[in-house]
Amino acid sequence: MTAITQNLPRFISDLGISIIGEKCYSSLVENLNVGDVDCLKYSLSKGLGIGIVVGGSVMKVPQLLLILSGRSARGLSLPAYVLETLAYAITAAYSYRNEFPFSTYGENLFLTIQNTIITLLIIYFPTPSLRNAQAIGPQLAIASAASVASVVALYILPKDILSLLQMATLPLSLFSKLPQIMQNSQAQSTGQLSAFAVVSQIVGCLARLFTTATEVGDLIVTAGFALALILNLVLGAQMWMYWENDQKEDFGKTQIGSLSEKEKEDWESERQGRVDVVVTPKSPVPRHTASPSGRKWARKALLVPEILLDIFAHVNESVDLPSDDSSCERSLARQSLASLATTCKTFHEPAMDLLWANIDDDAGPSWSEGVEPLSEHETCQFLRHAVRVRSIDISSDRNFHLLTVFPTETCMFPMLQSLVWQAEDPNNIYLHFFLSHTLRFGYLSAIHPALKSIGTRAPLEALTIGDAGGAEDLTVDESFLLAETIRSCTQLRHLGCPPLEWEAWNHLSNLPTLLELEISSGSWPLDRHDLKFAPFLNVTILNFYVQTAPYTITALQRSEFPSLQQFEMHVQVMPFAQAEQLFCALSQCNAYHTLEYIVIFCFDSDGESDEEQPDKSFTAISRFLHFTQLRTLGLVFENYPVYLDNDLLLQAMSSWRHIRYMTLANHQLRPPPITFRGLFDGLRLCPDLDSLQLHVDAVNIDIDPETESFQHTSLQKFNVGFSNVEDVEAAARIIFTMLPGVEQVRHADENEWDKVNKHLEYLKSSAALRHQEPAPDT
Repeated sequence: MTAITQNLPRFISDLGISIIGEKCYSSLVENLNVGDVDCLKYSLSKGLGIGIVVGGSVMKVPQLLLILSGRSARGLSLPAYVLETLAYAITAAYSYRNEFPFSTYGENLFLTIQNTIITLLIIYFPTPSLRNAQAIGPQLAIASAASVASVVALYILPKDILSLLQMATLPLSLFSKLPQIMQNSQAQSTGQLSAFAVVSQIVGCLARLFTTATEVGDLIVTAGFALALILNLVLGAQMWMYWENDQKEDFGKTQIGSLSEKEKEDWESERQGRVDVVVTPKSPVPRHTASPSGRKWARKALLVPEILLDIFAHVNESVDLPSDDSSCERSLARQSLASLATTCKTFHEPAMDLLWANIDDDAGPSWSEGVEPLSEHETCQFLRHAVRVRSIDISSDRNFHLLTVFPTETCMFPMLQSLVWQAEDPNNIYLHFFLSHTLRFGYLSAIHPALKSIGTRAPLEALTIGDAGGAEDLTVDESFLLAETIRSCTQLRHLGCPPLEWEAWNHLSNLPTLLELEISSGSWPLDRHDLKFAPFLNVTILNFYVQTAPYTITALQRSEFPSLQQFEMHVQVMPFAQAEQLFCALSQCNAYHTLEYIVIFCFDSDGESDEEQPDKSFTAISRFLHFTQLRTLGLVFENYPVYLDNDLLLQAMSSWRHIRYMTLANHQLRPPPITFRGLFDGLRLCPDLDSLQLHVDAVNIDIDPETESFQHTSLQKFNVGFSNVEDVEAAARIIFTMLPGVEQVRHADENEWDKVNKHLEYLKSSAALRHQEPAPDT
C-alpha cells in the first residue's frame, strides 16, 4: 500500500500537506503509521475544524428561511441575538488577529454574518414586544450602522484590548442565551426557533472544544466554548420539552368584535379544552388572500400550515348562497373559519390568518358603541392578531375610540398591503395607524394631511386620491400637498388623483414604473411654458374625468405617450374649438402602433345645450386614421356631430381592420351621409366588428339583399340611433340577410324601428321553421 500512497498525484499530496502538515502527511499517509497518536489527534482536529467551518456557513440558514417563510420572528429574542452576534464577532476578530488556523474559528465569521441578517429580520418583522412599526426604517438604519462600526472597531483595536474583549465573551455567551431561555420558559414554547440550528450548535461546541484543545490551547477560548455548550444544551432540552406546545398561543377572549350571543351559545360546548379565538368585527371572507404562517417548516417536511391555508381558502369560496345575501355568506364563512380555528392546534394558525386577513369596516350600525377603549390585556391580544391583517376598508371613524391607548404615530398593522380610507373627516388623525411599510395599494377619498408620509413610508404601487369637494378646484395648499406626495412616490404603477401642477406632472412623466394614469375632478392650469417635454415612456392607460378640456389638451400637447393603448375622456363642457384642439393633440401623440382604445364623451359641447349649429361637425375620424391598431372607438358629443360619409367610412375601415366596437353619435347630420351600400362596403374590411352605433340613411335604400352574397357574421349589436326608416320590410330583410348575428336593431325611434324588429323576428322564425322541416322524398 505504501507504494500507492507515496505516489499519489501531486495535487492530492499538496492538499493533504496544506491541511495536516508535511510531518503528519508523511507519517499517516505515505508510511501508513496509524500508531502516531499525536498526528492522528491533530488530523482529526483539522477534519473536525473544517467540518465545523463548513457547517457554520449554513447553520443559521434554516432559521433565516423559517423567518422569511413565516414572515414572523415570533419567539426569537432580539437582545439574545445582539449579544450572541457580538460574541461571535469578537471571537472571530481575536482568532484572526492572533493568526490562529482558520479551521479553528472560521465558523464564527459565517455565524456573525448570518446572525447579523437574523437580527435585522427580527427588527423588520416586529414581535409584540417590538410593535412600533413606524420606527422600523430608522431602527434598521441604526442597526446596520452599528454593525459596520463594530467590524471596523474590532479590526483596529489593540491586541491587549481585544484580549479583554475575548474574556468578555464568557459573560456575553451567558447573557446571550439567558434571554432566549427565559422567553421560552415564560411562553412554554420555542416559537420560530430552529431545531436544526440548536442541534448544530451543540454538536459544533463539542467538536470545537476538541479542536481548540488540540491546535490552540487558549484557555479563554476553551472556556467560552464550554459555557456555550452548557447553554445550548439547556436550549436543546427546552426544544424537547416544548415540542408539542410550539404552535400554542394563549389567546384570551376580548371584547374586540367577538361573535354574536347566539354564536357564543352554539360554540360553548366546543370550547372546553380548546384554544380561545379573537374574531375581528364583521371581517369579510378573504377571497384571494394568501398569508401562510410558514411556522415550523424546518420540522414539518410537507409545510402543513401552507397546505391548510390553501384548503381553508377554497372552503371559504365554496360557500353556496344566493348572491344577494352577501352578509349571510360572510357570516357563515366566518363561523366556519372560527370553528376550524377552535378544532385543533394545527388548524388554528391558518384559520386565524384567513379570519383576520381582510377587515371591512362597513357602514352598518357600530358594534363598538358604548364599548370602552382597549385594556392592556386586550391591546396585547389585538396586536398579536393585527400582524395577520393584509387589507382594510375604513368607511368611518366611529370605532377609533377603542384605539386611543395607542400614540397617533403608531402603525398597528405592520403587514398591511391594501388600504381603502373613506372616513368622512379629512383631518382624521388616525390614518397613521394604517401607514405600513408594506403598503402597496392605497385609496383615499380626499386629500389628507398625512399624505406626505405615504410615499416615504412604503413603496406604493397603486394610489388613488379622490376629491371630497367634487367639482371644486383644489386650493393652493391642497395642490402643493398633492404634488409633494406624488413626487415622493417612486414605484407607482397606477395613479388616480385630481389635476397635478407641472412639477408633479414632469415627475410622473419620467417614472419608468408608471403604467396607468387617471386624472379626475377639478382643474389646475398647466402652463405650456413651464411644462417641459414629458415622455411617459411606459404609460398604457390614460383617463381624464374633468370639468373642462384645457388641462387635458395641454398635457397631450406637451407629452408623447409612445406606449399608450387606452385613452378615455369624460368632460362636462368642451366647446367646438377645444374639441378640435383635443383631436389634433391626441393624433400627434406617438402611439400610432399601440393605441387600441379611444372613448371621448362630452355632456355639453359649447356650454349652451339649447344652441345647435348644424353647419359644424367634428373631424375626429380623419385625424385618427393613422391609429392602425384601434379596437374600440366611442365619440359622443351632445351638440355637434362627428362627420362621416361613405368615402370616409371606407377609408377608416381600411385603416382600422381590427376594430371591434364603434359608437358615433352623429345623429345631428341631416340627412345621414352613410347609406346601406357605404355601410356594407366598410364592413367587408372589418370582419371582427362586434358592436356598431351609427346614424344610417334607411330612407333612401341603395342595396338589394337578394343580389348580394356578402354577410357580416360577427356583428351582434347594431344601433341606428335616430335614423329614419320608411320601407320597414326592406330594412328588415337587409338586416336579416346581411347581418345574421343581429337579433334586434337598437334605436331611438320607438315607432318605425319597432316594426322593423317585429318583421325581423318573423323572418328569423320562418327561416328556423323551414330549416326544421324534413326534406321531401325524391
